[in-house]
Amino acid sequence: IKLELEELGETRKIRLEHSDVKPGAAWAVDKIILEDLFRDDSMEFPVNKNLTLADPGSDISVEIPAHHKNHVWPVNQYVIEVETGDEEGAETSEVIHVNLFGTLGDSGKRYLIHNTEKRSKFQRGQTDTFIIEAVDLGRLEALIVGHHGHSPSSAWFLEKVSVKESVTDTTKYIFPCGSWLLDDNDLGVAELELYMDRVEKEDQNNNADETDGANTEELNTQNDQSNKLTKNNDDNKSPDNTEHRNSDEIDRVET
Repeated sequence: IKLELEELGETRKIRLEHSDVKPGAAWAVDKIILEDLFRDDSMEFPVNKNLTLADPGSDISVEIPAHHKNHVWPVNQYVIEVETGDEEGAETSEVIHVNLFGTLGDSGKRYLIHNTEKRSKFQRGQTDTFIIEAVDLGRLEALIVGHHGHSPSSAWFLEKVSVKESVTDTTKYIFPCGSWLLDDNDLGVAELELYMDRVEKEDQNNNADETDGANTEELNTQNDQSNKLTKNNDDNKSPDNTEHRNSDEIDRVET
């Protein structure tokens, strides 16, 4: 495959994915070789993965860091906790996706299929935990969460999303929501863009310990709009919502 691209600078990572979310869809990939035909240079990215959503821990997207002489970018296992609200009818059976954004780029769209609790997902008043792998995103700033359901029964009330940078990390990035996800404008997708509101520390019993001191860091972003959100239909937004920022406006700095 030949691609004509602008100068990319130093390559930090590449992402390979396919879009078939059916459980039986799979693509076994050995490696990727990038060749610069003008500079007579090449880079090899070992993959050795089966891109599928059929098995726990699997994914249809994979990121491979570039290996430079003096540095290799780390690959993190991001722990994503999704809390469904306790409103009547809050649950959903739709396939939920998420895209994390940090100071070093984004994770790409990831589908939340296998929760670590091994139970039915996104039930009323329930928190589900998922793990995705991505090359280090830097400091997390925002995320996009959504689904492609458009019937009234696909409505989902999301309370909040929390993200940790590893399974052993005690720091949680908190993305509050408190709103419904419903494609009532028939756009083909229901998505919300959430901004990181605060950082919480967990105690040794893995219970979030939120304080006004060292355990909680209050952050200011986007002219006090960082914890505001909107969705497709203005009629369904919460009173505290502010103008929605298109996901394309989030700065992606990865190459």
